[in-house]
Parts: sequence; C-alpha cells; structure tokens
Amino acid sequence: MAVPTLQRCLGQVHNRKRHSAQHPQRKKSIGVLVQDCHMFPTASRVGAIQVQDPDSRCEYLIEVWIHTGVLVISQSTNKRWLLELDEILDLAIAAGIDRGAI
Repeated sequence: MAVPTLQRCLGQVHNRKRHSAQHPQRKKSIGVLVQDCHMFPTASRVGAIQVQDPDSRCEYLIEVWIHTGVLVISQSTNKRWLLELDEILDLAIAAGIDRGAI
C-alpha cells in the first residue's frame, strides 16, 4: 500500500473542516431580516431603546414587541432584524438556563 503524500493529507484535513458541522456555512442563522415593516401592529410594541456600538459607532434602535420578539433597526441602513420569541427561548436554553434544575 502506498503512503499518502503530504498534499493529499492536507487536502483531506481541508475537506473535513469544510464539511464539518461547525463550518460557518452549516451554522443556522439566528433571527431574520424583515422586509415588510407593516407586519407589526403598533399596539403590541412594549418599549424601545436607542444604542450605539462602541466599536463601529453605528446606532441602532431596539424595539421589544409582545407578540413578535425583538426588532433591531439599523439607523444607517434602515434594515430591520427580527429575533422571534421562540428563538430567544432557544438561546436561553442553549446557554444553560435550565442547568441544575431539580
């Protein structure tokens, strides 16, 4: 049996990394960019806060909605990103909110 070359071994390592479940292309995105801003009735908005990212100096408006979740609006692009309530719950569970419960 022939000994594999270094180039072939490096190629196999590269392929394993690329097809790994941890590869960025395989990770599930959290939240969704929202196109239609009319899908949120104003009566369900609980509160809003204006924040600034200290690194990029970009400003964002964060709104909390009762029946929807958290909406982040970029002041520079006016794009909206929605994190729904079930996604927030999934993040809390993944972070270990229930660890140590009896």
